[in-house]
Amino acid sequence: MHRECVEGDFLQLIHLNGEYIAGFSQEGWTSFDKGLIKQRREGKLTLDQVKLIRANSVRCDIDEATGRIILPKDLIQKAKLGKEIWIVGDGDRLRFYNKEAWEAFEQRNSYADFDFEAMQADMELADTDDV
Repeated sequence: MHRECVEGDFLQLIHLNGEYIAGFSQEGWTSFDKGLIKQRREGKLTLDQVKLIRANSVRCDIDEATGRIILPKDLIQKAKLGKEIWIVGDGDRLRFYNKEAWEAFEQRNSYADFDFEAMQADMELADTDDV
């Protein structure tokens, strides 16, 4: 991962449920945390669940010289990451998958019914709406 891909000098990492680790920039984590607060207020999460989520997140500094990060061993074990890791951008976060989990995800989700041309046209229209 290139240093330019992440704003700030750290990622906030968390393994919630699944075969990946989510990595948030400082801004992304702040947004995620606000979402936790909102879900708590709406009764979708308990206070204990919010505490548990926050307590299981880990700050991971980005090496200034190389732009590299070291994933903590406990998160690697929870997400069952192997030697081959796929890093996937997902909006305001990165997801770190093991190779097999990512390949299974791709098999479960197909591009066959996805209309890329229509999506591209919609994006172009959205860009011109701002002018």
